[in-house]
Amino acid sequence: MVSARRLDVVRDPGLPRSAWCARARVGSAVVEVRHGCGVERVGGGMFEGSWAGDFTTGEFADCPVRMGTGLAIDAHGQLVLAAPSHPFRAVAVARRGTELLASNSLVFLLAEAGAVPVSGRATYHRDLFLTSQVPDDAPTLEFTGGLRVDFISLDRVVVDGALARSRQRIPHVMRVDDFASYRDEMVGALAGLASNAQSRARRRPLRLVATLSRGYDSTGAAALGRDAGWRDAVTLGRGPDDPDDGTVVGDALGYRVDRCPAEAWQGAGPLPEAEYLAAGGPSLMVRVTSMEPAAAGAALLMGSHGDLVWSRSVFEVGPRFERRVDPRVGPEGLGEWELRTGSSIIPVPSIGAEDPAPLRRLFGAPEMAPWTLGRKYDRPVPRRLLEAHGVPRDAFGMRKQASSHVVAPGALTPASRADYDAWLADRPMSLRSRWRSAGRREQWETGHLFHWAVERTMARYR
Repeated sequence: MVSARRLDVVRDPGLPRSAWCARARVGSAVVEVRHGCGVERVGGGMFEGSWAGDFTTGEFADCPVRMGTGLAIDAHGQLVLAAPSHPFRAVAVARRGTELLASNSLVFLLAEAGAVPVSGRATYHRDLFLTSQVPDDAPTLEFTGGLRVDFISLDRVVVDGALARSRQRIPHVMRVDDFASYRDEMVGALAGLASNAQSRARRRPLRLVATLSRGYDSTGAAALGRDAGWRDAVTLGRGPDDPDDGTVVGDALGYRVDRCPAEAWQGAGPLPEAEYLAAGGPSLMVRVTSMEPAAAGAALLMGSHGDLVWSRSVFEVGPRFERRVDPRVGPEGLGEWELRTGSSIIPVPSIGAEDPAPLRRLFGAPEMAPWTLGRKYDRPVPRRLLEAHGVPRDAFGMRKQASSHVVAPGALTPASRADYDAWLADRPMSLRSRWRSAGRREQWETGHLFHWAVERTMARYR
């Protein structure tokens, strides 16, 4: 029988700030952990990001609103792994023989296991996307050496002495009787996150920063954040007449707005797309890199998931964030960027959206009619939030503007494309030479972006 476990922790300043990886063995009371300097030790465990509760208690594993990942030893001496309460990030777990590895970075886990993606397998990006689309039925990914990696989303997992895992839900029951109750619940959750993020008990408190555009979702999130303690914001600009520059909305909300050049990511360093493609793709939110001067080390409000829970015409979204037919990519690929910069995204519309039915009823309620414009692009909840703050009706949400996504390999920077082409040329891909169809060659090249990105990103975990 294994005695109560304990953590044997090594803080490694050479790792990405918020990354951690744990190693547990059958019959051992010690769980070995390596982590970056931005991971906070609290209570009987450690956490990166924030949760909507008192930081000093360390009770992140019991909190229903978690914007980050963590691990702890519970009162029974068992290892607890906690995933975020939103679907866009997960904890990767792999069992190999008598050993279990768990990490908030798939690349970190692969580096510790000595595994890499299987050459010829072109479905990694699709499978990673499905992890957020169907969190309760996420696929298992296979890597070299027979390593099989599972993903924990939304919940916590308890690991016993024999390394058997049991998944435990932490339901978030949110009152949505009317608009006022919904707003109060959302502001309360964000205020809890803000207090936790800025706790003086932290080694490195997180700054509070909201993202802004001229659409509905980020601005609606920023309106809620303004009431919960956020005062600083960042927007991307493509010039003085950029119609998606959110400065005018930020000014109306009372934010201090930092405008960053939208394409600054292209000169941000060698291979800026690799860390995104190692976590998701081939559509990637690489323009977030342009926000780094304002967003690094921040609890970062985003409007992600607003398309699904704030829109009046949405894809069918089931309980537990299930989206089996929605092709749109959100912030699924931001994980490695978050870990490197020490930032923690807060996809505001996802809070309380595990059960979408009450929100759908709110959209159609008579009280929302004055904020319903009857257009295809029409979101009465964020519109009401913003207009209550005095933001002019025509200052936002008039039409869809620029996307934060680019699509690889076509939109890779010249340096990244040259590196990727050289990487492909150095691999003995006999199938590539036999496939004369341009479509097949394109499929092969796109399908191996993940392999290249993992190899290039893995250097930070050596």
